[in-house]
Amino acid sequence: MTDRPLASPKGFSHIAIRVTDLGRSVEFYSRVLGFDVFDDLRDDPRLPRVFGTIAGTAVELVKTASRERGVPSDGTDGRPGLAAFAFAVEDMDASFAALKAQGLAAGDGPQEMGRAKLLWLSDPDGTMFELIELPRKAASMAELAPRFKARRTASGG
Repeated sequence: MTDRPLASPKGFSHIAIRVTDLGRSVEFYSRVLGFDVFDDLRDDPRLPRVFGTIAGTAVELVKTASRERGVPSDGTDGRPGLAAFAFAVEDMDASFAALKAQGLAAGDGPQEMGRAKLLWLSDPDGTMFELIELPRKAASMAELAPRFKARRTASGG
């Protein structure tokens, strides 16, 4: 591994999600995740899109001309490309109950993976995303990185 990256990122900029109906998707992401619009470019003839934030992360919803729906996946199907995007939640059990009451989540509850709880949802176009309750009430995996690195170093790995 190199000491200096070839490109030095200052931070994570945003994630873009292709959608077939901007209005429907803005409403969905607003209702489910609190998508807060900060730039509405639906009328841009080159690339209709809407930018918003979800928990401090910029999200771009981009109108696609394709009518082909996304193939639901939990990220384990092995196809190249984006495997998952995830938003951390404070209380997965409460989130699951609220989503299930609105018909947006199914099943018996979130999966437990180690000390994390996760739930897969799909948006109106079939794009899958993950909600995760991280250990130590962390807001992101990056927040946990120093602990993982220290543990790896201590074990000689």
